[in-house]
Amino acid sequence: MSEQPEIDIPTERMTVEEFRKWDETQPIGRFELEDGYVIRMQAENNRHNLCKSAMLIATTNAVRRAGLDCTVLGDGCSIRIDDWTVFEPDMTLQCNAPVDPDSLEATRPVLLVEVMSKSTSHIDMGRKMSAYFSLPSVQHYLVVDAKKKLVLHHRRNGDEVATRFVREGDLSLGFLNLTIDIGELWVG
Repeated sequence: MSEQPEIDIPTERMTVEEFRKWDETQPIGRFELEDGYVIRMQAENNRHNLCKSAMLIATTNAVRRAGLDCTVLGDGCSIRIDDWTVFEPDMTLQCNAPVDPDSLEATRPVLLVEVMSKSTSHIDMGRKMSAYFSLPSVQHYLVVDAKKKLVLHHRRNGDEVATRFVREGDLSLGFLNLTIDIGELWVG
């Protein structure tokens, strides 16, 4: 078995552009940038990956059923919060705005999804939620707990964010006329 190369994570603050140049040179790993500092993303277990895949498929099917002009993007697509922060959600939905196929970013996301893990739940529910809703285009943010089979649906409601817990049935994303069957997300 070959050894994994060591990654020298920078400790100095950098802009998103500097981060992108650094990230392109990395042989392995996934990273985000928060307030100018590189954060290594943790490995994901199979439950996490299966839930991400199921969410991508369920959302793609819902978009097709609704006949919407939307693009569903999996992880790898990043969301620039500002000049110092870029996150990589597990799924992004962008509607009524073309996605540049050569870009690393979605510029007008309306729905962002994070599948919760032990090491990131406090970040997903705190800093990321606040950062995502700082973007005017973001209308919905889902935090999915695959182990508890629970979706926390955060939705922009004027100047406030309303939250509801969904365990079964349909998850309706109002203004989009988009409905996702929650039962399609759970594995194991």
